[in-house]
Amino acid sequence: MLIVAQNSGLVPTLADDVSASEKAMMRQQWKREKDEHKIEVIRWIRERGERRQELRLWQMEREMREDDRARWKKQVEAERLEWWRTVNQEREAWKQEVEAERRDWWVKESHERDKWRRQEAADREKWARDEEEWTRRREEEEQYRKEVEHRRQGVWWSEPWKNKGCYSSGIQAYSAHLFDIPDDLNWLDVCMDMPIQIEGRWFDKPDKCERDETHVWGTWMIGEPGCALYWDRIHYMGCSAGQSGMKRYRARLMNLHKGDDWDKMCSTTPANILGVHYDRPTVCIDEGRTGIWDYPDSSCH
Repeated sequence: MLIVAQNSGLVPTLADDVSASEKAMMRQQWKREKDEHKIEVIRWIRERGERRQELRLWQMEREMREDDRARWKKQVEAERLEWWRTVNQEREAWKQEVEAERRDWWVKESHERDKWRRQEAADREKWARDEEEWTRRREEEEQYRKEVEHRRQGVWWSEPWKNKGCYSSGIQAYSAHLFDIPDDLNWLDVCMDMPIQIEGRWFDKPDKCERDETHVWGTWMIGEPGCALYWDRIHYMGCSAGQSGMKRYRARLMNLHKGDDWDKMCSTTPANILGVHYDRPTVCIDEGRTGIWDYPDSSCH
């Protein structure tokens, strides 16, 4: 009990020189300080709780701002992509439109150019035909004038006749007698300057004029499809005998008519052998009415 009373300050100890009243006052002060400290601790705890709450709120606001920023960035990126896609689509549509317009222009220009070329070609053909027609009429008028002039002098052609057989390949000869040539005129000059109409065509002069004791006549060489000849299948005969560097080919002449001079017809009928054009055979032989051609070839020795 004594020890408790000493610890409580009610009973002084031997080593203690502080009075009990002072100790009581000190204990009250310590209690007040302890109570104030508890109050201060409670306030600090409350303030710390408030700071933590504010920190949590600030953290939530920060997270919300981060979320808003992420959404904004995502929205901006989506808008940018959408804008870029729209721009690309518009650009592609513009390119297609320009390309379509260019193609349309090119097609139209090509059509116009083709039309102009066709028109130009048609105009050239018309000019050529007109010039040819004008030349033909001028020649006919000149021939008619000559005929009238000669007829005034009494010179005239008989009705022309077709000579027997063809003259050469693709050529038919026509002849006519020339009558009433004045004695004071040269028969050849008159004949070679006397026009005639044969098969509906006017000819300014004969190809040749001839005479005998009784008649003067002119002869005209006129192209005629019925006189055109052709060669049968061309056969290879090997290297030419006695000719170094030559191959020999032969073919039979076709479409000869009765009365044709076959040798002249043979020597005027052209041929194409291995891409080479020949105006006539190298030689014609009566055996089978055949043409012979020598073709250069270094393999023949």
